Amino acid sequence: MRLGMGRRKILVELREELRAFAMSITQRHDQADDLVQEAIARALSSPNLPTQRSDLRAWTLRTMRNLHIDLMRKKSVRLEYEGEVARFTKEAATPGLSPVDRMIVRQAFERLSPDHREILCLVDVLGMRYAEVATVLEIAEGTVMSRVSRARAKLLQEMVAAKVVRLPRTAKAK
Repeated sequence: MRLGMGRRKILVELREELRAFAMSITQRHDQADDLVQEAIARALSSPNLPTQRSDLRAWTLRTMRNLHIDLMRKKSVRLEYEGEVARFTKEAATPGLSPVDRMIVRQAFERLSPDHREILCLVDVLGMRYAEVATVLEIAEGTVMSRVSRARAKLLQEMVAAKVVRLPRTAKAK
């Protein structure tokens, strides 16, 4: 559905107000501009956009607020994930696994399908309980258990098929 000229005009008129609001919640010019742009893009593509100026203003501000909240959540999850990856990497570097074994595990993990990496990351790397993972992925807890089982089996299969070869140690020349 094509947005009527009246609504387009209102969006143009609201642009400075939208930018001011975006600046108040992001405190960065570039992020504010991106937020305004995304909200206007959503308004332009929305089939059920309000027709009254006050309603359109409220709709657009609410959209910007929700977009910002979503971005902050994504950023928070990304930072948490990066922290967990750093912790996992640090723990993997502790004694117990040789550098070659760590490389085999890492390469095998990277060769897994995205679904297998996702489930193993949630359960084995992040240490989430099956019930938590079921909630995150919106699947049954039993499905989580079977996916973890298949992913671990595939990881083991990939590790066995590793192309990493241990070189024999040679005596140092004197």
